[in-house]
Amino acid sequence: MRPQISISDLAEAVPVLKAKIEEINSRKEEIIEATEVLLKYEGYIEREKLIAEKLLRLEHIRIDGRIDYNSVRSLSTEARQKLTKIAPETIGQASRIPGISPSDVNILLVLLGR
Repeated sequence: MRPQISISDLAEAVPVLKAKIEEINSRKEEIIEATEVLLKYEGYIEREKLIAEKLLRLEHIRIDGRIDYNSVRSLSTEARQKLTKIAPETIGQASRIPGISPSDVNILLVLLGR
């Protein structure tokens, strides 16, 4: 649904929708507003859900201190320093360290065989 089009505009063009809206008795404006938000931002909401699921999966991948970060030259210098200092227990924790880029996280995943 385009941002400039409202449910009311759509209802004028689609009689079935208009009839359904007229059936609503309580909290009509609130329901219409919630529906517009869901329709307009559905793609964004789905993308954010996928990102959240990925982050949740990263929380369960343990590092267990088995990586000598200083020997991994493909990590950025900043990443090597911070990972050595902080010693995160999971990939999820490592991904939240300021200065650790998504490519650094991917390198860690490769090193762990994921």
